[in-house]
Amino acid sequence: MGSWDYNVATGALRWSDGMYRLYHLALGTPVAPHFYLDAALAEDHPIAERLVHKLLQEPSSFGKQLRVRVGAQIKTLRPKAEMLRDAAGQPERVLGVDLDISTVQRLEAENLHLRLTRQRQLFDAVQQAQETERRRIAEGLHNGIGQLLFATKLRLDQLHTPALDAEPALAAARHEAARLLADAIRQTRVPSHELVPLALEEFGLAAALQDVCRQLSTPQLRLRCHPLLEEDVPPLPPLLRLALYRMAQELGLNIVKHAVGATEASLELETMPGFVLLRAEDNGLAFRPHAATNPGLGLRTIRDQVALLNGQFEQGHHPEFGTFVRLRIPLPT
Repeated sequence: MGSWDYNVATGALRWSDGMYRLYHLALGTPVAPHFYLDAALAEDHPIAERLVHKLLQEPSSFGKQLRVRVGAQIKTLRPKAEMLRDAAGQPERVLGVDLDISTVQRLEAENLHLRLTRQRQLFDAVQQAQETERRRIAEGLHNGIGQLLFATKLRLDQLHTPALDAEPALAAARHEAARLLADAIRQTRVPSHELVPLALEEFGLAAALQDVCRQLSTPQLRLRCHPLLEEDVPPLPPLLRLALYRMAQELGLNIVKHAVGATEASLELETMPGFVLLRAEDNGLAFRPHAATNPGLGLRTIRDQVALLNGQFEQGHHPEFGTFVRLRIPLPT
């Protein structure tokens, strides 16, 4: 750091040795307030202009943050000043210090990067564990209960004999049992396919979202899907792609279950440089008065995932446009 003393009456500016070292100037080099204008980066030039104006035109105390170029190096400084008045109460001198906070900023940036990296690693680990468990459950349904039900159906089919048909009550019971078994086998396959998103793995995120909307649409509620994946944006990481699919799936289910009176709804996924946006909207009354502060398990899970990804979660209801949930997630660099 370095200190300086500006005389309001004479316009003389005196620097300490620390100021000369801070700016890599030879001791005794003449200096003036306009030096800040010459050293400031173009983006911070308005800050330097206000600083110089306060010294020359309206002497007063100030504290700003300013980036300057010192040789080939860019430094971040925090100039601070206090104004002293004479016996008549008029500005007499302005005493200030320039504090170099470049190292502090670099350490803060590194700490932030480390924290975000750890958050991302934690999210990836949780996501991977969840998908491993989903696959295990799906395989158990398919290879365990599903196979057992199918074997039972085969055994039941062997009971098709003329003697059984001669008894209408027994024949009806057999047909009903066969129907129930077929329905059980079908219902076992549905969660197995939902637990393992084959459409996502085979056809990509856009096709998988279209599949979600197709499956959740009903005659009373049409769910439209609008994936807008920019070609200029690099492909999404696999675990983030999977997380977005799961979030969209949960938002779609939330609309179907809770969007009271809704007839139209949409899921929109949009990528842009640095961010990915996921929006769910409907024209119903999905949220009860306390739902914004006390959301259900599904929305709480999504909110926690978005927080781990250092993103933004927003939900609400507009009387004219309906209910919405909007997610904004930064893309990993």
